[in-house]
Amino acid sequence: MHGISALLAEGYYSRLGWSVGAKDGYLAGSDAARAADIMDMFGDERVRAIFCTRGGYGAARLLERLDYSFIHRHPKILVGFSDITALSLAMYAKAGLVTFAGPMVAAEFASGILPMASTALWEMIRNRRQNQRLPYCENIEVMQSGAAEGTLLGGNLAVLCSLVGTPWLPDFRDAVLFLEDVGESVYRIDRMLLQLRQAGILSNIRGVMLGSFTAIPEDRPNRELDRVFAEYFKPLGVPVLTGIPFGHIPEKITLPIGGRVRLDSERKTITVLEPVIA
Repeated sequence: MHGISALLAEGYYSRLGWSVGAKDGYLAGSDAARAADIMDMFGDERVRAIFCTRGGYGAARLLERLDYSFIHRHPKILVGFSDITALSLAMYAKAGLVTFAGPMVAAEFASGILPMASTALWEMIRNRRQNQRLPYCENIEVMQSGAAEGTLLGGNLAVLCSLVGTPWLPDFRDAVLFLEDVGESVYRIDRMLLQLRQAGILSNIRGVMLGSFTAIPEDRPNRELDRVFAEYFKPLGVPVLTGIPFGHIPEKITLPIGGRVRLDSERKTITVLEPVIA
């Protein structure tokens, strides 16, 4: 309830999905109930934005149950990250919907959302302006210099990889690839990046943004994660920015998945070029 209270404090009417709180083993209720709840929210004219409760596992099980034509006709703000990557990528691929990788109700909101995360979220989903520079990126680092424009696609690396070979993965040609993850060993990250390369996803991207990769197990023997990233991304000849303040960390910005962005390594800036709110 702390998360709901935080949203109410912003002055918004709040409607709790009727499947929230349901349990089915490691799932938050049945697939049918959760998918119906999502579609009900898209159909409710009172609802302007849908905030996901939390991540975990199970969002990908809903993808074949959603009506993407209806979602396209009734676009809403959708906010969430981690497992919600499956919903974000599928909704962009099938409905052209820009969604937002950002804080969730039972996670950041419930624990007391930090001021920078709150500011970044509300600035992103309340503004309809062009050339919106992402905040709090002063300390990002440059792995490979350059400037590029493209559609921002990606999210959680493990979830993205689980969609390879399915109808729910968007076309990554001319995209800016964004990645983050938590709790994955370096060798597993290596394996997933290899999958993306061998699937052809890395071959035509315009740039790379790397967020936080946290809680990495200390496997022995091991390799440096930065070295692994360099092996996969430097040969692409595109700008690569690291240390993006996003991922399984409390101090996160909000990113428009499906929005058009520009990377500039010289200025260390990331700019959202077009309005992302209808």
